[in-house]
Amino acid sequence: MHPAAGRGAAEAPRRDVPVVRAVAGGAVPAEVAAAVVATTPTFVCVIGAGGALTHLNPALEAATGWTTAEVAGRPFWEVLPVAHEVAPARDCVERALAHGEADAQEGDWVDRHGGTRRMSMQLSVLRDEHDAVTALVSVGFDVTAQRQAEARLRARARTDELTGLANRSGLAKALRGVLEDPTSPGCGVLFAAPFTTVHGLVRLGISVGTALGGPGATPQSLLAAADRHMYGVKSRRRARRTRRAPVG
Repeated sequence: MHPAAGRGAAEAPRRDVPVVRAVAGGAVPAEVAAAVVATTPTFVCVIGAGGALTHLNPALEAATGWTTAEVAGRPFWEVLPVAHEVAPARDCVERALAHGEADAQEGDWVDRHGGTRRMSMQLSVLRDEHDAVTALVSVGFDVTAQRQAEARLRARARTDELTGLANRSGLAKALRGVLEDPTSPGCGVLFAAPFTTVHGLVRLGISVGTALGGPGATPQSLLAAADRHMYGVKSRRRARRTRRAPVG
């Protein structure tokens, strides 16, 4: 799991002490709190001493395929986090139970059938009358679809949606990496391939150290050369079409 939020302002209430109030003040009745946990569509789990799971709410049971009876007593990090996040998940739980630290987290959870989902979690600790930490409560939100949509938007910003090839911004980034690499032999192939595929152009043959002045070449100068080349190709194609057009 990964921290998703920093410490709040100094005047904010302590985040490691959940504050629950009824409308008229005072604590929420236990039956009301239980009903909220049982009916909320968010994923609630309670983690007790030693990191052992003590409760999954119905929404979490339905999403993971696990029941509270099946996982009660098992360490949280052995049940829900994906394998490569077990260590940070364990560290987060142990710190929360030992020191009352409970920052928001985001990570991948796995169900009993091997399926995964991205979870955004708000964490809080429960304390007894002596202010000792007794349990950690995680309230999770499934953000899988949201994160996938964000990834698609980032991909569209870098690539042409129809061809899957790098667009101008993606090409400029790749060119910059080549130009800044002192061991690179040049960028002719890298530069030519996307335009050859997309526009049907001939290989441009522009490489560092020749047409554009070697180390002085920049992504902008290479892209400008591509524009000039494409303009020339299009002009010649228009001229050929004009010559072939019937007269009269």
